[in-house]
Amino acid sequence: MRIRFGCLQLIALAWQALVFIGIAYTSVWYPENRRGVALGIFGAGNAGVAITTLFGPTLLGYFTKGGENMDGWRTLPMTYAGVLVAMAIIFFLTTTNKKPKSSNKTLKGQLQPLKNIRVWRFELYYFLVFGCFVSFSQWRALLRKCELFTPLVTAGILAALFSFPSGMIRALGGWMSDLVGGRRVMCWVHRSLFCFSL
Repeated sequence: MRIRFGCLQLIALAWQALVFIGIAYTSVWYPENRRGVALGIFGAGNAGVAITTLFGPTLLGYFTKGGENMDGWRTLPMTYAGVLVAMAIIFFLTTTNKKPKSSNKTLKGQLQPLKNIRVWRFELYYFLVFGCFVSFSQWRALLRKCELFTPLVTAGILAALFSFPSGMIRALGGWMSDLVGGRRVMCWVHRSLFCFSL
């Protein structure tokens, strides 16, 4: 049981690490006027949430033999962890590192931006457009299964219909950020979200 729970923790930790490392890694390879598109394409990887909600229930049905072996669900997190480890190895073997000029900062120097209130405000925005997106994407399948009594695989497909386009639109948002500025696009997004939520 501890090993399986450890696999779940590994998946969560690896996901967060990959997001933050990927953003920093992508940023140093592109000039400032093209970073929006590059980060938007990287952000389109959020379509992975759609892949999880689309194939997760199907794999769960396979591992549990259609519900006959309820302990079979434990194979799913180990499978995901194995895929993550394999991708990390492939990435490590096939990429090169490009260090930014500021890579020799001390820890104190790296923590210096936390004194700026804008950093905390942007973190809140990030939570709203990314954290809530991922949470809601994963919750939709559970809602359809438990409250609306939709079959699990169908619930996964319907949840993927939400999360896949949402992930892919990030590339468009990055391109628009390069054209008119990231702050302006972010304001449009938040105003739109507010209007659509009314």
